[in-house]
Amino acid sequence: MKLQVVKLNCRPGSQFHLGENISFRDAVLHTSSNHIHSDTLYSALVNVASKFGIADPKNILKDCIISSVFYAITKDDNIIYFLPRINVPLYGMDNFKEIKKIAFVSPNVYKTGIPVRYWLDQPDFVLGKNWIATKSDFEHWNIDFESLKKIELFQLMNRPQVKVHSNQNRSNFYQSENLHIADNSHIDNDIKVSFYFLIKGEMDDVLQKLIFDWLPLEGIGGQISTGSGQITSAEPMSAEVFNISEDGNCMINLSLLSPVQEDDLQRAYYRTKKRGGRSVGNSLFLKELLMIEEGALFENEVNGTIQDLTPTTYPIEGEIFYRYGKSFLLNLPETLKA
Repeated sequence: MKLQVVKLNCRPGSQFHLGENISFRDAVLHTSSNHIHSDTLYSALVNVASKFGIADPKNILKDCIISSVFYAITKDDNIIYFLPRINVPLYGMDNFKEIKKIAFVSPNVYKTGIPVRYWLDQPDFVLGKNWIATKSDFEHWNIDFESLKKIELFQLMNRPQVKVHSNQNRSNFYQSENLHIADNSHIDNDIKVSFYFLIKGEMDDVLQKLIFDWLPLEGIGGQISTGSGQITSAEPMSAEVFNISEDGNCMINLSLLSPVQEDDLQRAYYRTKKRGGRSVGNSLFLKELLMIEEGALFENEVNGTIQDLTPTTYPIEGEIFYRYGKSFLLNLPETLKA
């Protein structure tokens, strides 16, 4: 299938409300994801499509599949993309705590085929706060490597909130965590952080309009009416850098995955997270779903599916709540599993 890249441009400091599934009683803080998951991107496309008369969510992507949304940094015409770190076992490694801090990895690091356990020993790698890249990624940046290490992709910040419409007796004050796009102007005014996601398949005219024309107008995530989730523009980019390996026995998944019975998970490394569960009114909540996180490593093809999370007793006939859970696999060198 054809591989395409969509870059989502944001202003420095732009905030996104990307709440995770967590009970209010279990934590004072409503936590946020550190990137935009594929199910959140899908929901944004569904919401935009509904405003333009496209009623069936499953018809939006047609035969295309989408990844989650990750980070890219640019300076002038040079761009570095970041993928999630693969979920190989870290325990038993002398430096596993340091490696665990790495959330995002440039494709050129994966292209080397060097196993994760040896990344911190490589003189040709650049280790940032929560990312790792190669020195060749920054070949044309004209910035010293000590300054490059200080580049940030995002910050997670707390914001006080008050529950206005609540009959609960306890305090209505709580903290909400939002993701903020990092401002790196203190290092170089030309460094910009943006989002991007990948698409496999041929986009029809409607999907192209949804992504490039309408999505920037509507935004992504929650609390959009208060200024969160703003995208300034969307643009197509070259996908050449993502041709990492021809090896079909080592694949990283780049989306939240809801596996089907036929998917073989025996030869896989992965972590899971709970999605769904939000209120849809009248004491009804979406069904909860345990999904496989981005970065899962597979040795065989898996497909996943779009799940129906509509409450069993939901009163509005024909209104269905879907959760996007299809896989998005990218080949990696097999030596990374060592």
